[in-house]
Amino acid sequence: MASAGYDPREAPKVYRMFDNNFGKSSDSKHSDEDSFGDIFSTHPSGRKRAEELSKSGVMEEAMTRYSEVIETRRRKQLKDYKRNISDNIFASFFRWIW
Repeated sequence: MASAGYDPREAPKVYRMFDNNFGKSSDSKHSDEDSFGDIFSTHPSGRKRAEELSKSGVMEEAMTRYSEVIETRRRKQLKDYKRNISDNIFASFFRWIW
């Protein structure tokens, strides 16, 4: 998620909320039957994902990746902004002299 530009500090909250809302149903006859059926059976539970992010070094690594992604996006936006300004100045100049 950090590579996609999502703040990894928010991920545990989202995973816990997801697990609380779509995790195992209290009405289930079977303890392994979740309220959302088998659709997410190939994915770890929100609880497990939140626990994984709590492990030593995992959040730090995610934050490093997140910072790199955000900085890369910021540089690209700045470059695009400067290019747009220079294009507009160039176009305005030629409109003025013609």
